[in-house]
Formats: sequence, structure tokens, C-alpha cells
Amino acid sequence: ITVTGNCSLILGEAGTTTAEVYTVRSLKFTGNSTLTVVGPVILTVANDATFNADVGNSDHLEWLALNLYRGNLKLDGSQSFFGNVLAPAGEVTINGHGTLRGGLICDSLTLNGYGLLDLCSDDNQSPGSGQGGDGDHGDHGGH
Repeated sequence: ITVTGNCSLILGEAGTTTAEVYTVRSLKFTGNSTLTVVGPVILTVANDATFNADVGNSDHLEWLALNLYRGNLKLDGSQSFFGNVLAPAGEVTINGHGTLRGGLICDSLTLNGYGLLDLCSDDNQSPGSGQGGDGDHGDHGGH
């Protein structure tokens, strides 16, 4: 899926607590495009995901779980990603003034320019994290 210009992709269902599940081959957002999350979402990407766009919901980090099992995540520009990323075999790169706010598990992490990783409390776990609210929160840092 490629989204460019002033286009928007809206995922989730407002008012529900059950996660909507989406699986795609790859994702690329450029220009002034956005990926807005209006309810809990588990988004699995088979290959790479590249965002030069705002992603998620800043008020509900727990609503977005991005799973990248083979691919890498690249955040470019001054946009923000709000949610949790699981990329156990992948590289996460945050360039420019890009921000990832939420949780992160990855094989490697690269911050370039003024890239920012803002790891937040996991009191409200993402729908795809596989962790409960029993206090056993695991390691959310990149390697």
C-alpha cells in the first residue's frame, strides 16, 4: 500500500475494545499523508514500512500495534508515530525530527539527526503485544 500527497488511511473501529486486524505486504506513506487510528488495531506488515507521515493516535498509544516480522521500519521527516512496534528481526530507523512514541522491540535501532524515541509506560498495552496488565511488562527497549 502506498499513500501519497494529502491522502489519509483510517484504521480501526471507533467505540470498540476489540482490535481490528490488518495484514499487508508493505506500507509507504509520503507527503502530507496520514495513517489515523480510531480504535484498537493490529497491523502486520510482511516486508518494510516507511512513514514520512503522522501515524496512530497521540491520545491512545495502546490502540496501534505494528508487527514487522521480516521487514524494517523507517520514520522520516518531522512526523510522529504513536503506538507500539514489534520488529524482532528488523531494524528501526528514525530520521530527521521523526518521533516514535510508545513501545518498541526490535533487533537494531538507528537514530539520525534529531530523531527521538520516547518509550512510554505500558500500562495500556497494545492489542498485539501479548502482555497483560499483571505487572510483568518485559523489555521494551531496542537493542
